[in-house]
Amino acid sequence: MIDPLLPRNWYIKGYSCSRKLWFLFLHHHKHHTTHFGQTSHGNTTTTPQPPKHSPTPPSPKMHLSTLLLTLLPTTLAATIPSRRACTTLTSSVPIALSKPSSSSPSSSQILTFSPPASAPGPCSLLATFPAGYPITSSGATQVNVVAVDGPAAGSLVGTVTFVAGERRTINSFACRPEMKFRLELAGPGAGSVQFAQANGAGVVLTYGC
Repeated sequence: MIDPLLPRNWYIKGYSCSRKLWFLFLHHHKHHTTHFGQTSHGNTTTTPQPPKHSPTPPSPKMHLSTLLLTLLPTTLAATIPSRRACTTLTSSVPIALSKPSSSSPSSSQILTFSPPASAPGPCSLLATFPAGYPITSSGATQVNVVAVDGPAAGSLVGTVTFVAGERRTINSFACRPEMKFRLELAGPGAGSVQFAQANGAGVVLTYGC
């Protein structure tokens, strides 16, 4: 609202003067303002650079960690012994056990294995057959295994049923230059078991595993 006591030309002059001052302010602010980290001076724009830091030298702990990580695979390879391959001794004697009746004794067979004197123990007696291996059996088919020689001579050292596609450990012993075992049917009733031993199938002795 215009004060009626003041001359009209004062307002006109004042308005004109205010516009000039506002124009000068905007012109000055345009050339001397900072926006998002940039300062303008006339036609030159200066962008502040972040301070440069010299790389921090690795600490002794970092050197030690790197050395341990480098040596760890070699150390593990040197301390973990490699697994030895098993040596398998086989027999070519065919197995044919029979017991005609519950009152009659079972037939028996003796298997002999001869590991070398330097064979690392234990020596393990196993029954192993691939899937589908031909085994003929009837009646009572469980078989007793008796040690013939050694410190357990005459003792029952295991009982096993021969099944195609399975690998069963009968027992393990200290290795000796000659190891003999007798096989006979265990059941009280009549029965029979027959199979050929070939290509690592049958009753075998392993060592060095």
